[in-house]
Amino acid sequence: ILSRLILHNSMEHVVVVGAGPVGVAAALMLAKEDSVRKIDVYDRAPAIPSQLNESYPIGVNRRGMRTLNMLGCEDKVKEQGVLVDAWKIFVKTFNVASVQSGQCWGTTRGIVNQVIFDELQHEEKITVHFSHKLTSVDFTTKTLHFEQLGGENDREVVGKVEVTADKLIACDGIWSATRTALKNHWDELKVDVYPWERKFRCLYSEKQSTKLDPANHYILTGIYTAVLKNNFWSFTVGWSPNSKDDQVFTSTEPSKENVEYLRAHLKKLAPQIEDHMLSDEDLEAFFRRKVFGGAIVKVSHLQYNNWLVLLGDAAHSVYPATGEGINSGLEDVYVLEQTLQQAKQHQQVDEWFSLYEAVRYTDTCALADYAMYVEGAATRDDKAHKVSHTIASITSFLGSKIGKPQPSKEELLFGAASKDGPYPYSEVIAKWKKTLWLEPKLYNLFTTFSKERKGLLFETDKPQKPEHPITALCRRDSTAQDSPVAASDERSA
Repeated sequence: ILSRLILHNSMEHVVVVGAGPVGVAAALMLAKEDSVRKIDVYDRAPAIPSQLNESYPIGVNRRGMRTLNMLGCEDKVKEQGVLVDAWKIFVKTFNVASVQSGQCWGTTRGIVNQVIFDELQHEEKITVHFSHKLTSVDFTTKTLHFEQLGGENDREVVGKVEVTADKLIACDGIWSATRTALKNHWDELKVDVYPWERKFRCLYSEKQSTKLDPANHYILTGIYTAVLKNNFWSFTVGWSPNSKDDQVFTSTEPSKENVEYLRAHLKKLAPQIEDHMLSDEDLEAFFRRKVFGGAIVKVSHLQYNNWLVLLGDAAHSVYPATGEGINSGLEDVYVLEQTLQQAKQHQQVDEWFSLYEAVRYTDTCALADYAMYVEGAATRDDKAHKVSHTIASITSFLGSKIGKPQPSKEELLFGAASKDGPYPYSEVIAKWKKTLWLEPKLYNLFTTFSKERKGLLFETDKPQKPEHPITALCRRDSTAQDSPVAASDERSA
C-alpha cells in the first residue's frame, strides 16, 4: 500500500517528448501502471509516417521483440514483416560473408512506430500532441514550454503551451531538444556527438528478382537491400559527404543526368539488382525522398534528479550498420519497466530513474563504443586499416574453425545464436574485444613500415601515425571506471 501511495504522488502525470517508436512504447508501457493517471506525448512532426517509402528498412531482433511482446505488439509487427533467414554480404559479385539468423524480422521503422501507435490509441490515459516543438524546460518548476505549429508545412507558430510533469521521459532523438536543455542547465552532463561520415537515401521497387532471395537481407558493396513486405524491395544507397557522389545523391532534381548516374552506380556496385527491377520512375523518385544522416551519441548521465530520463537515440544513438538502433531503444523501455517493478518492490520508487541508470549505463557505453568502431571501419579510406582488418578477419575466421567454435558478435546480437538471448551489450562487446588483438598490431606494423619504405606498401603524409579504431576502443575502456554511475554499481548489484 505504501509503495502504491508513493508511486501515485510521484508519477500521476508523465510527459513523453518524442512520438517515435521508443516514445510511444514508453507511453504504452506506463499506461499499464494503475497509479499513472495521465500521459501526454508531444512531438514536433505533424504525424507518424505511415507509407513504406517514407521510412527505411530495419531488422527487429529478439531484443526488440521482447519489448514488443511486453506491449502486446509482437504478432502485429511480425504479420507486417518478413522473417530474415540470413544476411549476405557481397563485394560486387563475390559473396564474402554470411550470417544465419531466423531470429530477426525485417520491416521498417515506420511500421513498428505505427503498430505501437495504433495500440496506444486504445488507452484513455494517453494523449498525443503532434506539431508541438519543445522550446525550453524549467527544471525548478518542472515545466516544459512548447510552440504549437501550423500553417503551411507546420512552419508557423499558432500557439504556445506550458505543461508541468511529475516525470519526464525524453525520446526526442539524436538532436534531442530535451537533452540540450538539460545540458545547458546541468554542467555535469557531458554529451559526445560524432556525426556519421555517411549519408543515406532509399530506392524502392515492387518488381520481382530472379537473383535475390526475399528471405535474405543483403549488403551489396554497401547498398543495403531487403524486402519490406509483399515483394516490396528497398535499396538503401550510402555515400560519403566528401565524395563525388554527394552532389548527385543529395540533389532534389531527377534530371536525366542524375538518373543515369544513379543507374550506373547501382550497376557497378550491385550487379545483383537487375535492370528490370528499377524503372526510370523508380530512380526519379529517389531524388524526391529524404536524405538520412545522423550521429553517434554518448552521454555521461541517463537521468537527472529522478525527474528526467533519456531513452533511445537521445541517450545512445548508434550507426545503422550495427543493426541495433531501434532494438536498443526498445530495450530501454523494457529495462525501464523492469526497474520500475524493482523500485516498487523495494519501496524505492522515488529512485526509479537512478536505478534504471545504474542498470543500463554500462550497456549504453558498450553500445556507443561498438558503434564508433563500426562507423570508423565503414568509412575510413586508410589502406593500412583495410588490409589489417581483412587479414585479421580471415585469421579470426580460420581460428574459429580450430577447437570449439565460438559465436561471433553478429550471431549473438541478431544471428542464430541470439535465440537464447538477448544478451547484454556489455557482455557481447567485451567478448568481441578479446578477439581484436591482431588487427591493431598489423595496423601499427603496416603504418610503421610504410614510413620507413615510403610508397612500398602504404603512403601517408601525416606527421603522426593515425590511431586505429580498436586502439581507441581499448583506450576508452581504460577510463570506464570513471563512469559517473560507477558509485551506483554496488547498489545495483
